[in-house]
Amino acid sequence: MWDFFEPAERTWYRWELDGASVWLHKSGDEWRAAVDSIGFRQLASAPKPVRSGPSRRGGPATGGPFPTPKGPDLPLLITVARSRRIALRPVMPLPPFLIAANNEVAVMRGQETSFIVDLPVFLRFELESGEFIGEWRPFALSNTWFGDKEDGLLCLSIPTALDPICRDEEMDASLARPRPGSLARCTIRLRNDTKSTLDLRLLVVHAELLAVYGGAGVLSTDGILVDGLPDGGLRTSVIHEGPPPGTRLLSPARMGQSEFFMRRGANFLRAITGL
Repeated sequence: MWDFFEPAERTWYRWELDGASVWLHKSGDEWRAAVDSIGFRQLASAPKPVRSGPSRRGGPATGGPFPTPKGPDLPLLITVARSRRIALRPVMPLPPFLIAANNEVAVMRGQETSFIVDLPVFLRFELESGEFIGEWRPFALSNTWFGDKEDGLLCLSIPTALDPICRDEEMDASLARPRPGSLARCTIRLRNDTKSTLDLRLLVVHAELLAVYGGAGVLSTDGILVDGLPDGGLRTSVIHEGPPPGTRLLSPARMGQSEFFMRRGANFLRAITGL
C-alpha cells in the first residue's frame, strides 16, 4: 500500500483507509489527486458509500492502489511534475495532538506503566525525486487550545480511553478491539517519580517529532517517554530506537528535538516581548 508503483496513463487509482479514500490520476506530467475524508469518530463505524466510482462493499478496510473506471466527484489538486513512479506516504501532522482521556487513570507514586494510542496520520504523495505532492487529513479532528493565552498550544484533539499495560497483567483476548490499519500505533511509557498520585487526563504529543514506520499492514511511530515531575508537571521525550522489527521507515520526523526546542524558545520570546 505504501510502496512506489508505476501508474498506467489516464487511469484513476484509489486507496481505502477505513472509510476514507485517496484518489490519483496520471496523464503525462499532470497528476490529479483528491481525498474523501471522514470524521475521526467515524473510524469504528462502517465505511460510508463513495460519491462516485465502484462500490467499496466487500473490499478491504485498508489497501490499494486499486484501478477504478471513474474518478471521484471531489475537489482536485493538480500538479505538474515529471516522474514515472509515485508512493502514498503517511506522515505525522505539524500541530500537536492532545490526548484527552475519557476515563480516569491514576498512577501511584514510584510506579511505571505504558499506554498504546492510535494516532491519525496525514497523507501525501512522494515522487521518485523525493518531492511531495499535496498534504491531506483523511480523518477530520477538532481543534482545541491547551495552556494559557501566551504560551499555550493549538492542538488536534484525540478523545480516547487509556488502558494501562501493567506488569504481570493477564490480558483477556476477548476484550481486544479491532485496530484500524490506517492509524499509527504509538507506545507511551509513563513514570511517576513524584511523591504523590498522578492523575492522567490530558497529554500533549508533539507529533512532528515522530517518525512513521510500516510493515505487514501495520503503521507505528517512535515511542514516547513521559516523566511525572515533582511540581506536578509532565516532561515528555521521544524514544528513538529505529524501525521496530519487521517494519521500515516510511516518513522521517518532520523536526528534530534540537530544532523543536529552539523554535519553542523563539515563540516564547515573541510572546513575552510582543514581537
